[in-house]
Amino acid sequence: MAFQISIFETLPLELLEIIFQYLRESPYSLSSLTLACRTFYVLGTPTLYSSVRLTNPASSAKLQRTFYENSWLASLGRELQVHFHDSQAGQTHEPLLGAIVEMQNLESLIMCRVPLRG
Repeated sequence: MAFQISIFETLPLELLEIIFQYLRESPYSLSSLTLACRTFYVLGTPTLYSSVRLTNPASSAKLQRTFYENSWLASLGRELQVHFHDSQAGQTHEPLLGAIVEMQNLESLIMCRVPLRG
């Protein structure tokens, strides 16, 4: 059986890095792309974890666990954005602090209170 190489895997690394930077604004697309092959994982993971945005309390706990279990991922984090409603604030403190502690290269922490839509 012949092994087929994707046309994307033949692109120069510099071009792939530009594509990953462009997808930074779409974390779900970038995450999906990193799952496509090992090359995309290696190239896309630093971009994926360089800026993390949390929008619910469950995300804080998952991020804390991920960073605790994979300190190299935590080391990639430069920016952390936290967007929660007032009613969620009490549910996030402990796991959020745990995630922040793991991010040894954190340069920017943005915390925003988002009003409930009514």
